[in-house]
Amino acid sequence: MNSFLHFWQYLPYKMSPVLLKIGSFQIRYYSLMYILAFTTVYFLALREIKKKELDFSPQLLEDYIFNAIIGVLIGGRLGYVL
Repeated sequence: MNSFLHFWQYLPYKMSPVLLKIGSFQIRYYSLMYILAFTTVYFLALREIKKKELDFSPQLLEDYIFNAIIGVLIGGRLGYVL
């Protein structure tokens, strides 16, 4: 049990955060999760708008998602710096 706890505790230090690397271009796991999260939210919201016949247009939803992505990127960088 002690060896498992030691393995589990130090697992993040042993993992590489890079999912795919082509030259100097890297895709990391957390960036993939951001892409999957925003894509999932977009399609679920689009489905709900069509299903419940709300007064939102798909263009308004796309604008909101775009602004949310920009906000997450800027907020994440500011949080890291501060």
